[in-house]
Amino acid sequence: MPFKNILLLAATRAEIDPLLTHYAITLADDGISVAERGNWRLHILISGVGMVNTAYTLGKLKDAPFAYCINAGIAGSFDKSTALGEVMLITEDTLSEMGAEDGNQFIPWEQMGMGGETCFYGRTYTTLPASLAGLKQVKGITVNTVHGNENSITHILKRLPVQTESMEGAAFFRASAHLSGTVLQIRSISNYVEKRDRSTWNIPLAITQLNNTLIQFLDELNH
Repeated sequence: MPFKNILLLAATRAEIDPLLTHYAITLADDGISVAERGNWRLHILISGVGMVNTAYTLGKLKDAPFAYCINAGIAGSFDKSTALGEVMLITEDTLSEMGAEDGNQFIPWEQMGMGGETCFYGRTYTTLPASLAGLKQVKGITVNTVHGNENSITHILKRLPVQTESMEGAAFFRASAHLSGTVLQIRSISNYVEKRDRSTWNIPLAITQLNNTLIQFLDELNH
């Protein structure tokens, strides 16, 4: 049986460290790390934090081709009814800062008549493995500066009614356009988007839940 090639990109090693430990995977010092277990061949990229690092890293990658291209990481939630640690599938992601200020008004990039777009999507969600099919599908934004001011949070939610915030997601969707396969952004909630208070965050729980989902997905491919 041929291997299923899977691309897994994370901003930091810490976000997928439990998966690496579970499968006894050693990362290469530089470049892409490849591990084969059962029916799958996993290609792992650690991009560094932020949209520029994400786009740069993926831009150098050639298509394997891949059955799945996955961006895995943690995220903040604008919705405080969402439980910390919940794992979600981000299906639509927007570069929310692209545009111009006009006094107190923000002009989105699409309204400036300069071409291009800021909203990007995952691909091929018609059939998902059982381990992923039950995940809540939500919209997110990608930022260079995470929100921590109540006024800016109110303004962004009036303009873009989204559920999550990350620093890589939209760039991953855009930069993976040349890759084949199902493109997925899987994130677990580590904190709420509010005035910054790290004492209320639960990054360990978010990482554990994220990796449990990824491991279930990979194990499912071997059955």
